[in-house]
Amino acid sequence: MRRVGLVLALLALVALPAMAQSEYMDYNIMGAGARAHGMGGAFIGLADDATAVSWNPAGIAQLDKMEASAVGLFNIKGYIYKYQDSDGPYDTTFTEKHIAPNFFSLALPMKVGGRNLVLAAAYQRQIDMGTSSSGQFDRESFIFDYYPSSSLYALGYLYSPSKYEDKVKGGVDAITPAVALQLNPNIYIGVAANIFVNGTTDEYKNTFSPNLWDDIAIRDIYDANWNYLATLKDTFDITGSESYNYETKYNGFGLNGGLLATSRKFNFGAKIQLPFTLKQKTTETYDIAYTWRWIGNPTNTRDTSSATTNKYEHTIKMPFSFGFGVAIKPTDNLTIAADFERRPYGKTNVYNDYMLYNLWSDETNHLSDTLLLKNCNQFRVGLEYIFIGSNAVFPVRLGFRTDPKTYTGFYDDGTDTSQVAGKVFTAGFGMKFGNLWFDLAYELGMTSIMDYSTVYYEENLSEKSHNVLASCVVHF
Repeated sequence: MRRVGLVLALLALVALPAMAQSEYMDYNIMGAGARAHGMGGAFIGLADDATAVSWNPAGIAQLDKMEASAVGLFNIKGYIYKYQDSDGPYDTTFTEKHIAPNFFSLALPMKVGGRNLVLAAAYQRQIDMGTSSSGQFDRESFIFDYYPSSSLYALGYLYSPSKYEDKVKGGVDAITPAVALQLNPNIYIGVAANIFVNGTTDEYKNTFSPNLWDDIAIRDIYDANWNYLATLKDTFDITGSESYNYETKYNGFGLNGGLLATSRKFNFGAKIQLPFTLKQKTTETYDIAYTWRWIGNPTNTRDTSSATTNKYEHTIKMPFSFGFGVAIKPTDNLTIAADFERRPYGKTNVYNDYMLYNLWSDETNHLSDTLLLKNCNQFRVGLEYIFIGSNAVFPVRLGFRTDPKTYTGFYDDGTDTSQVAGKVFTAGFGMKFGNLWFDLAYELGMTSIMDYSTVYYEENLSEKSHNVLASCVVHF
């Protein structure tokens, strides 16, 4: 029974309600672009294309031609759950996938007093929450009954085969105007504003199996003094469905600043993100309607239906964060880069306002809570080597980064609350000819979320993700 419940908990991670989303959202907001991601995200000290708006806005001052870019993302994420007890092993996997926009931009360079001044505007997906999944599982429901006429109690579980479909679209996007200025031949500064927009829609539907008499209830019967009497196994037929719809909107405003110092062999870059507030509004709608019959009396049916709407409002106060990076150029064809970024999310406060509306009343509740997250310190390294052909150039890239999460995991004996931290390996290549530049990047992420054992069982939950980013840059 335990392992079935944990599999359901795993499925619940896919479509977290608003309150939980604030804790489990991936706040490791990184920059965009296939080129940078192919280098592990080590781009603060390089930042020499239009995606610098999202890494280090000072870098766009290096551009000398008008430039437009577009980047797309394809993601596959899988969860692997393993459980071992005296009954034997139990393993299962769960996979979700989706396609999402990553970055669109336009940069316009100009000269002011003989120095570069570059204006840019971008639309970027800051936090991607899209998923698409479907499958089958045995729903497990707890049973507690009391029979007054006989003073008996019943405790047990109902197992119901069902199919689910879950589609989540959207995320936290930002409209980003930026400006950067060349102070002298080697020093650049820049600033970018993030106007947070958009949100997510989540449609989840669980349909009970249409097969007759495949729902099982197992109950232990006790007398009035809680002395065990017997175990009963009953067969039911349950038909119907459950639908959950979430709609979340985000808004906020933030500022990023950047500095870049360049030379022929060495670059140094730094960026800061000022504190900002991200507001989240979520409306949840639950529709449940099903009928069940007991095999002992098929004509005796029981109908259950309900509809509930919940509304949440969150104010997420994000702290000051910073990062810096270096880029070393041993030759004209080889660049080696490294970044460090600190995000002290332990100082982040999330205030929750909860309102409940249902069919029977307009009851409203306001609850406040403060949610403290884990600090995230991220290291990124990467390299780029450019092969030069007769009519084009072909860059090849490799990279690695740590992937700390804002939440804790379950390790050792289950009492350890260490921070969940993954690792990401990256690779990429590109092709540049004329005014066109195409890039492709692949990222393999691996994270252990749960790994502990007791004398009774062993349990492991891990996540593996595959990202493919494709970009096109046009110089005018």
